[in-house]
Amino acid sequence: MAAVTYPSAEAIAGLAREAQQQQLQSLDSLDTKAATLLGLAGVVLGLIFTSPLATKHWSASLTVGAGTIAAAIVVLGVAILPRNYKFNPNITTLATPNYMQQNADQTYYITTASILEALLFNADRIKLKARLLRIGTALAVIGLVVVTIGLIRAT
Repeated sequence: MAAVTYPSAEAIAGLAREAQQQQLQSLDSLDTKAATLLGLAGVVLGLIFTSPLATKHWSASLTVGAGTIAAAIVVLGVAILPRNYKFNPNITTLATPNYMQQNADQTYYITTASILEALLFNADRIKLKARLLRIGTALAVIGLVVVTIGLIRAT
């Protein structure tokens, strides 16, 4: 019986690897954005509580704004929490005698299937991280606007 060949397996495996690299860069980018916004929200919250003007003229709008910024910090903190991602193919699985005896096309085929499984698995986690980032950003902006309005009204 002739072995099944996959003539385009190498090309598809290369494309799958590139997609996985882009996905990992996307994760890093989302983490960087969330961490930056988390730091900014923390600084703004710290400035609110240490500002003589804010503490002297504390109002309901400052309370609501500070609470909204604090909620943004929590959401952004959840966004940057580490999660389990798949980084397939697992080289320890492929470096077994079973796979070492396969022809290259079959190995590329198996590798590509493994990478595609990881891409689908990680895509849901990227969507969640992006959604949390959007919510945290919206909360921070709303909180900042409410605090600004409260400070303007206080002066």
